[in-house]
Amino acid sequence: MNQHIDFEEFKPATAPQTKALRLGGYNCSLCIRSRGAVSLSQAASELLGVKDGDRVTFLRDRKYPSDWYVAKSDDGYRLKLDGRRCLTFFSEPLAVAVIRSVVPDTSNVACVTFTVAHAETGCALNTKTPRITNKKPR
Repeated sequence: MNQHIDFEEFKPATAPQTKALRLGGYNCSLCIRSRGAVSLSQAASELLGVKDGDRVTFLRDRKYPSDWYVAKSDDGYRLKLDGRRCLTFFSEPLAVAVIRSVVPDTSNVACVTFTVAHAETGCALNTKTPRITNKKPR
């Protein structure tokens, strides 16, 4: 069943409200580190249809604020290819917003990895079962 979702867009510049349809589908991963590094796996990049130099934006469901989506964009975060064939960018404000919306206590979180599913305007992050990596004790 397709469902219209009212989105709040989260990207470097302010943007108008966006509407999209959420669909089920293929899984891949996206990792967000607490200090702002965001990386899309090769499968996630292929699913979104993005490559080195393209841009993505993040969307948050206004009704369910822990539900996040990522989509290809003309004016979002610019992706760079890293040495592991992942596409990456840095945004500490985005990382903090996403992590705080799904992890109650963020004081010890180093990285949160989400599986993502295909959606009409991009990929939906599975925020119900993220894999959380904690910081190593010093």
